[in-house]
Amino acid sequence: MTLSTQGTRLLMQTKTALAAGDAELADALLTRLADSGESPVEAIVLRAQMLIASGRAKDAIDALRMAREDSQSEPALWIASIDAAVALGENAAIASILDEAKASRQPKPLLDLLQQKATSKNKSGAAKLGRLPAKDFQAVAGLYQTRKFPEAERAAKGLLKTHSRVAPLWAVLGAAHAAQGKVGAAEKAYTNALKIDPDYAEARLQLGQLLLQTGRTEDALKQFHLADAIIPGAPLLQKQFGLAYVAKGRLPLAIQHLSEAARGLGFDPEVLAALVYATNSSNRTDLAKEAVDAAVKSHPDHPVVLLAQGQMLLEEGASTEAIECFKKAKAYPAFRARASQFHAEALERIGELSSAREVLTDLLASSPKDAGAFFRYTRLGRVSADDTLVAHAQSLFASGKNADQAQVRYGYGLAKAMEDRGEFDQAFRYLKKAKKIQQRTYPISASAPIDAAFSEIKKVWEMERPRLQGYSSEPSPIFVTGMPRSGTSLVEALLSSHSTVAAGGELEILYPALAREISIALPTQTPFDKTRIARLRTDVERAYRAHASGKKVITDKSILTFQMIGFVKQVFPDARIVVVRRDPRDNCLSMYKNNFIDGAYRYTYDLKALGEAYLGFERFVHFWRKACPNDFVEVRYEDLIAEPERKTRELVTQLGLPWENQLLEFNRAQRSVKTLSSAQVRQPIYSSSVGAWRNYQEHLSPLIDVLRAGGALADYET
Repeated sequence: MTLSTQGTRLLMQTKTALAAGDAELADALLTRLADSGESPVEAIVLRAQMLIASGRAKDAIDALRMAREDSQSEPALWIASIDAAVALGENAAIASILDEAKASRQPKPLLDLLQQKATSKNKSGAAKLGRLPAKDFQAVAGLYQTRKFPEAERAAKGLLKTHSRVAPLWAVLGAAHAAQGKVGAAEKAYTNALKIDPDYAEARLQLGQLLLQTGRTEDALKQFHLADAIIPGAPLLQKQFGLAYVAKGRLPLAIQHLSEAARGLGFDPEVLAALVYATNSSNRTDLAKEAVDAAVKSHPDHPVVLLAQGQMLLEEGASTEAIECFKKAKAYPAFRARASQFHAEALERIGELSSAREVLTDLLASSPKDAGAFFRYTRLGRVSADDTLVAHAQSLFASGKNADQAQVRYGYGLAKAMEDRGEFDQAFRYLKKAKKIQQRTYPISASAPIDAAFSEIKKVWEMERPRLQGYSSEPSPIFVTGMPRSGTSLVEALLSSHSTVAAGGELEILYPALAREISIALPTQTPFDKTRIARLRTDVERAYRAHASGKKVITDKSILTFQMIGFVKQVFPDARIVVVRRDPRDNCLSMYKNNFIDGAYRYTYDLKALGEAYLGFERFVHFWRKACPNDFVEVRYEDLIAEPERKTRELVTQLGLPWENQLLEFNRAQRSVKTLSSAQVRQPIYSSSVGAWRNYQEHLSPLIDVLRAGGALADYET
């Protein structure tokens, strides 16, 4: 069945909850999905796996029997059924499922897999050589292991002439093909191995790796799940799950699997690099600390370890030490480009923009086709009209021979360069081409998820709920929220230049915790109680202390906090909340021009979807204005730009902070900045971005029409 947008969202949340070990939340989410009238096979299987894990295999068997009556052709239901019967340990139950599968004429590969799982009691996965002498197979495998791939291919083909039913031979042939770039032949060989032995876990793992490497992530995950049914929890399998989820942008799941792989495999450069990337992107570098510390002890000079250590140090604010790690990694030719990118990022974060540009200029001199370096280079300052790097990038972009990700980066970088030259029509054309590529990879999701989130939050808010008064948290949080590119970075920079305030950045600590509570509250109709609030507050407050550097106040610039304003005050009565607003046309244009992390803010790929998403933000703010009008402060970006001292004084007074003169010199503060606005917040307040939408007015009509129809421009059009 085809899931609705809301159903897909619930299913993804369930998987994330299970990966995090939160069975209570997963159960609540699956209940909500069932109550909505949607029962996809994947949800049924997840429920069965949870029942098996909790010792209720009999209940799982009963639930799966009912599901099979409606969907007899679904292999996943049969596999889950045999797993449940094996877990129950009753031969009669196993035999009954096998007989039913045969009677319903299931495909032979599935019948073979079910039979082997039943026979082996899920402890199979070993290679089966039949009559092939082990020494002959080892000789072929040895050729592959010593990287003699053509020789391994010829030897495997020779043995297959007389041993065509030996699955491991086909698997070695597949591996030899894959190592030589013969993707089609490799896939065929692995498929042959699995036709012979559907329970051959190594072949499934290798086929999945091949599919993942060629961009077929969903197909790869199917193979990994099948292998996991045979060899559950295997470290190599955990690694591949992790890499696949990184590729899909599902970072919480990726972190869970990669952490397990790191514990099981020890030092693995690929696992370490992916884990640090996933945790950094999720603002949860603490989850990679164990793996990085172990790698630093065992392989201190390995380039991947140096890069990982540097990234961890950078997140901890130790910029000088981080830069030294990146410089050491640059000594390895194969890692020079990646290390240079990190080196430039570190310099950018601490405000050394000209030095960062020099690093990227040197990199582009030796690696002129590095699209990521060109994109970052254009972000670090104004691009001059005679910049030769631009002409080279234009030629590469026009060739169309780049990978999609590189083409996107060239598109955004060239748009910035054209805007700096005042060639706005050309800039927009580059943006539009980049957006089309992103839409192919990441389908647009606009108002539907926002509408669903609004409906859920409103329902829970309308339940009876306690509010604990008189609680004083330390550090006390100041939430700075609004749409991306609305001026939240500017406001946070102003506030965090105060002597009592630590700059938290986009911490993403409280919002996910509140989202979890809402997901439980809806199906159970049990709103937040005092016990849950106290537990949540303790966990969040502990996390804030780790980021506050001993200061009494901390900023949290998590963008989506505007959805949860009332609940934030319920948990932290002393919290202060600032909602930053900006002319919707300028705000949306700025979002459209920026290349966010892959797959994030997909509504920015299309002007109409962008307008609808902005209206969703307006809907939330309007709701909270009525529900709790005194719980947050609104700041207009244009007012702050026009009268910085007066508006800053008003803001700090509203937030209960004493005035300090350095608040107006925030751009000189010595701190690391990790946002798309890192270059801008190093500059004094400037007004050039106010009214910038007029430069693109003729291109923005789809956006403006949506905004105007939704009433978002009422305060800006006279």
